[in-house]
Parts: sequence; structure tokens; C-alpha cells
Amino acid sequence: DFGVSYGIVVALCGSASALLGGRLADALALQYTKLLPWPFCRNPNAARALVPCLGSLFAAPLWLVAVQQSHNLQFALFCLGLEFLFAECWIGTTTSLLAGQVNPESRGKAQGTFTASTLIGNGAPIAIGYAIENKILFQGDLVSIVNTAVVGSYLSSALAFVLVALLVKTNTAHSSSLETKSD
Repeated sequence: DFGVSYGIVVALCGSASALLGGRLADALALQYTKLLPWPFCRNPNAARALVPCLGSLFAAPLWLVAVQQSHNLQFALFCLGLEFLFAECWIGTTTSLLAGQVNPESRGKAQGTFTASTLIGNGAPIAIGYAIENKILFQGDLVSIVNTAVVGSYLSSALAFVLVALLVKTNTAHSSSLETKSD
């Protein structure tokens, strides 16, 4: 019962998050001049990077609430749904930022590398499970270990997107049209 429900939550909320995150990132990019008091929003792409940063920060506590409310399946699934709505908003934004930062001749290689790195990242649960089972890195109860891994991943992701916002350049092919629309 939980497995099927969880699968539906992941599919629906994760897909919606990818779409909505990309839309929100584009909207922020168009309005980045209004966000200039934020030190991270010095160009449209930096504003885009804020979406997955904030998504990660909102997802972390929702994960903890969902785990704490595991005795109430419906509420836990609701919290997991919200968590996925925030957590997966990075997909469209990251793909867009990557394409805008790489020369057109290298975009296929960059996208392939990005896809391969996400596949490696998807192996994290297997690696964590192996480390727990063999008492390699983690000691303690399983819930605490998983919570630490998940929340730590979200916080690390948020920090990574802050760094992206600080380092990302304006995509010259699109910057003039974005700056014109934001006025």
C-alpha cells in the first residue's frame, strides 16, 4: 500500500516539480533586476540558480516531518509530496543553465556528462545501504542515519546552487532579450 502510494507521489510531484521549477526559474530570470538586492541575483542565470537552492532548503524539513509522521500514512505522504515538489525543481533549471554556459559544439558532451553524473548520484542509496550494512561509515539507528544523509544532501545541494549563482555567467545569446523584458 505505501509503496504504490509513494511511487505515485514521486511520479506526480517529481514531474510537476521539474516543470514548475523550470517555469519559476525562467520567471525569476525575467525579473532578476528586481531581485538585485540579493547578492546572488546579479544576472538572469544567477536568479535561475536560486530556484533549486530554495527548493533544497524547503525540502529538507519536509523530509524530517514526513519521517516523524510515519504513523499517519496520509499526512506522511502529503509531506513527501510537498518535499518532492520542492526537491526536484533543479532538473529543468540545471539543464537550462548547463546549456547556456557551454559552447554549442560541446553541449552534447556536457549533457552526456551531466546525465552520467546523475546516474552515479542515483547509486548513493545503494552505497549508503552497503555502508550501513557493513558498518563502514555509519553507526546508530537506521532512521537517524537516513535522515542525516537526506538532509545533508539537501543542504549540500543548496550550498552548491549558491555557488552556481555566484559563479554563473550571463548567457550572451539570451542576456539582451532578458534584460529588455525585465525593464
